[in-house]
Amino acid sequence: MPQETPRPGAALFERLFGRPTAGEAEEKQLRTLFELLGSTLQHRGEDYLSALAVHLSGLLDVEMCWITRLESGAEPSSRMIAVARGGEAQAGGGVYALAGTPCEFVAQGSIYFVDDGVATSFPRDTFLAKHGMRSYLGIPLWGENEEVIGKICMLDTKPMPDAALARELCGMFVQRVSAEVERVQARAQARAADAMLGGFLREFPGWVCAYQTSADPSMRKVLLSSGGADALIGPRHHAELLEDATRFNLLLHPAERDQIEHAYDQARESRTHYELEYRIRHDDGHYRWVQVTGRFTEQDDGTIVGHSLMLDREAYHALQRRHEELLAELETLVRAFPDAVFLQDHTGRVRFLNRAAERLFGLQADQLIGHSFATLAERFPDFADIFLRAHSNTFQAFQGRKPVQKQVRRVIPGTQEPRDFETQRIPVLDDADQPSAMVTIVRDVTARVAEAERAEEVRQLRERAARLSSLSRLVEGVSHELENQLTAVLGYAEVGQARLRHPDDSTTEELLERSFRRIHGAAQSASELVRKLLAFGSSTSGASEPCQPAVVLERAKSFLENELCADYAWECVLSGQDDPHRVRLTGLALRGIVVELVRNAVEASPAGAKIRLEAGPGESESGEAEFVLRVTDQGSGVPTHLRERAFDPLFSTRESTQRRRGFGLSIAHRTAVSAGGSLCLVSPPESRETVFELRLPWVQEEVDAAQRGHAGPPTVLIIEDQSATREIVCEVLRAAGYQVIETEGREAAAALDANTPTPDLILADVLLEDGTGTELADALQARWPHARTLLCSGLPAEHLSARGIELKSDQAFLQKPFRPTELLTVVRDLVGAPPAPAPSQG
Repeated sequence: MPQETPRPGAALFERLFGRPTAGEAEEKQLRTLFELLGSTLQHRGEDYLSALAVHLSGLLDVEMCWITRLESGAEPSSRMIAVARGGEAQAGGGVYALAGTPCEFVAQGSIYFVDDGVATSFPRDTFLAKHGMRSYLGIPLWGENEEVIGKICMLDTKPMPDAALARELCGMFVQRVSAEVERVQARAQARAADAMLGGFLREFPGWVCAYQTSADPSMRKVLLSSGGADALIGPRHHAELLEDATRFNLLLHPAERDQIEHAYDQARESRTHYELEYRIRHDDGHYRWVQVTGRFTEQDDGTIVGHSLMLDREAYHALQRRHEELLAELETLVRAFPDAVFLQDHTGRVRFLNRAAERLFGLQADQLIGHSFATLAERFPDFADIFLRAHSNTFQAFQGRKPVQKQVRRVIPGTQEPRDFETQRIPVLDDADQPSAMVTIVRDVTARVAEAERAEEVRQLRERAARLSSLSRLVEGVSHELENQLTAVLGYAEVGQARLRHPDDSTTEELLERSFRRIHGAAQSASELVRKLLAFGSSTSGASEPCQPAVVLERAKSFLENELCADYAWECVLSGQDDPHRVRLTGLALRGIVVELVRNAVEASPAGAKIRLEAGPGESESGEAEFVLRVTDQGSGVPTHLRERAFDPLFSTRESTQRRRGFGLSIAHRTAVSAGGSLCLVSPPESRETVFELRLPWVQEEVDAAQRGHAGPPTVLIIEDQSATREIVCEVLRAAGYQVIETEGREAAAALDANTPTPDLILADVLLEDGTGTELADALQARWPHARTLLCSGLPAEHLSARGIELKSDQAFLQKPFRPTELLTVVRDLVGAPPAPAPSQG
């Protein structure tokens, strides 16, 4: 709806008259304004609109001005009513589509202004570029029903000199222009209706007539008369009646004249419908029997107008016989129709049904005709459910005054198997839009439904086969990768062992260092591969401990720039670094999503291309605050037919050229969704840029682990019954500055005495030889309620859940195998980093 604008044009008049002495420019504007008013006031319709467009373009010094009206259709469009260019009127009438043009925004009810660069902003609008247009102003025109009916548009090959002045001027004329556009549209509709009526009257075999009547014969005159009169009374009599309507009575047969005149007088006085048969004289002197039907109506000014339709009686009877023949043919077709057909009157009683309907219920027509479905439900209890539902659906169709289609499954009495039926109820409305009858068609679609179900089963089987085939290829590829890494590990281990047996002082140390470096790299690659496989098999991320995105991204920034994007034009824009809000992901999980998005961008882009990451606080469509991260690359884009599969597991658009197996984005997407967020491909289909957008809602915590503060380094209680894992975890945490308490299992942890330092973090393996870490963590948290909990396992969280081991929402989870850096990231998120060591003295 248009916004209320008090005193349209007030700012313009204040601008022109508000100063003691107007300058030359304002005096020129004032003169031009008066010239505009004087040049358009005497015009109406299209002449007014054309004059206004010419003078507006001159006053505002713009290249083009046009006034259009909206046209409905498959695609919204505008028809030009008035066009002015260079101060001169141009031919209108052209139609153009609104899609991809600035006019599309105006058609939605908004004033739209582009000061410069409109052709660049709308590349699909070829008119703008072809004519060098740079600026645009569009103002909507509103109709009486408060809908946009058209618009005033101005375009220029330079920045628009004074857009504020243009808005004020158009605001002064917009109501008049809207009215004239509606006037033009009404005239066009009237001309079209007249043309349609004229064509109908020319083709109609009878005589259609409208005439003004009165008790005073001298006041009678013909208002409308079709050419069919020539066939019934002859051209000469027709021409005489057009001159003098009172001559009509002279054409009536003398034996019937008084009776017919009396019947017309009664119908005129009562304003009722009439049907008459009488003889009327032709030019050739012979009388012809005619069938006449009509009605008298009173106009607003009190005059009485008669409308009549006259047919040759023989032609009328021929039409009536043909109508009866068509009805009989229709009844024959409906009776032979393979689907069940019912016809009900406006009260819901069955008036007709075909043989298929009889077979459907196993009943005869005379058992159903004359009864409503509600009555039939009482008479035939075996069909009560079907008839009652049919009665309810019929009532709904009558109430809605539109067809209703439904599909139901029913067991017909006397049969064993259920059958599927499709019902269509089509209400028949009278001239007053009131329901007068109902046509119901019942079609047995059991075979079609069964075929659709079989097709769906085949589709599911094919999908399952495709997944199994993909899984087979994945297992084959993963086996190949693991075998390569294990070959490297075993090979370098044997080389190192052999050298240790026969050391050579000059090269042993160098060879051992290189062997250990290669072994570490191969083991790290194998660990990453196993991690992704486990994550792929899990439906949740397994992480519930919130993290601060700003902290995670700040720590990952150096790795992203120097490791992943070293050969690319990297740009990282972070905002809200001081924002304390957190998202429901561990720092490790969030870092994994970001790394996967950036790695995907790197693999899709040529060396040297720009890769941009931007992140910070944002808002959802509903206005809720959230965290937003976007990664943009300038690769080849994602083809339209592949966009829906961007997050499918085992799928990659680079499968033929890259070794990656295509489940990284699937894992990232799954992780984002499990945290209540989303990961979407938001770049336009035709763009060569690819933009992935991550959105995560903020969560509120009662206690912020990072803000607890410590007098000394945080203390970590480690419960792990595998000695190798326990030793490396303790070593990593001690080296990072944490205090560590290590225990071997459930019994050892339970035996901790009162002298044990209070831990800030309980790090426990889930599957212990003497119990579960979850139960032990619960017991220890009762003893140390402020301690955080970090559970570790080689199984994904959903696999643990399948064993009856449920993780609580306040328990963080880290899946094995993990690297030392990943362990430290999660621990820092939970209890913060140890304080930096004091600088040494001296």
